[in-house]
Formats: sequence, structure tokens, C-alpha cells
Amino acid sequence: MSGQAEKEERARWVNACAFEARCTAAGFDEGHKHRFTHMASTIQMGIDTDADPHHSGTPAPDYHVIGAAQYILVAGDVIDAECVRRQLPFHHHHGFKGWADGNGPAVWKRWGDRLAEIADALDGGGELPCTLYEETSREALRDMVDRARDKMVALEPQLFAQSDSGGNQGTSISRSLEGLWMYFVSFLNANSACLHLALSP
Repeated sequence: MSGQAEKEERARWVNACAFEARCTAAGFDEGHKHRFTHMASTIQMGIDTDADPHHSGTPAPDYHVIGAAQYILVAGDVIDAECVRRQLPFHHHHGFKGWADGNGPAVWKRWGDRLAEIADALDGGGELPCTLYEETSREALRDMVDRARDKMVALEPQLFAQSDSGGNQGTSISRSLEGLWMYFVSFLNANSACLHLALSP
């Protein structure tokens, strides 16, 4: 596959995920029996490949991670309300079985933890669980993964309260302090002339 064809394939995947997520968020697919199972399978394919029975064992491409994050960012409220809080019954026709028999909270927690692991790896804290096609996309991917996990935590804070009391909270605080320091340095650089005049005798 040529470089251009590969870029087009990635764009199609991301656009398809975004479109489906918007349809779900708007309720256009309400009542369809596969409304959440296809979406869940696609999220699993991007961020939870260990639980994917059809996964080949190779790292997921970065655009699968982006697609998964988009589902959560755009349609996370609906997924949480319908799949995590409603405790869906088992349905043998559904391809994704994770929501069944009250397992919604466990799936949500697992996905949130996986997003935290991916964010940590993108920060250089471990082996990347996905394939980066362009190194320049690392920062944008990390930002999307961070925002997706933040939304999951905001929707179900009690599920993450215990794990965030340890390492994940420390990572979050570290990132916040890093951002604050960068802002402070930028402020000093931008206002160095004013500070010099103010401090001059």
C-alpha cells in the first residue's frame, strides 16, 4: 500500500468512527440492536487488544486508538448511561459480550485504565501499545487519550477513585505541574522587559 493510500485509509477509519459516534450521541441509531456492540468492539480493537478475541497480537495502529478515543469523547455520555449504568442483559446475537450481566462498570474501568497506560507510554514511560505512523502525531494522540480518560473518570468517578489514589494521580499531578511550569516560563519570557523596568532602581 502506498503512503498516500495508507493516509486515506487512516482518514476513512477516523471519519467513520467520528460519524458513528455523532449518530449515537444524537440518538439517530436508537433502538438498533447493534447500537453499542459494534462501537464497543471498535473501542476494544483500539485500546484493549488483549481482550479482543480476533486480535492478531500485533500492536494496534494509532488511528484505531484515535477512533476509540473519539467514540468516548463524542458518545461517552450515552455509552455510560445505556451500557454502564443500565446493566444490560445478555444477548446471544450481540458480537460484543462485555456489557452483559452487569459487566458494564468493569468494562468502563478497564478501558479507562488502558487509556492511562497508553498515555503513560506516549510520555515515554513504557513500550507503546500502538504503532505510531508519524512521530509528529504523538502529542496530538496523547492529548486525545488524556481527554478521553478524563471524560470516563468524570462520568464514573467512583470506579477510578481507588486506582487514582496511587500512580495515576501522581502522573496527572506531574503533568499539571509541568504545564504550570511551562506557562510560568512563557510568562517570564513574554514579560521580561516589563519585569526589568519594574525591578530597575
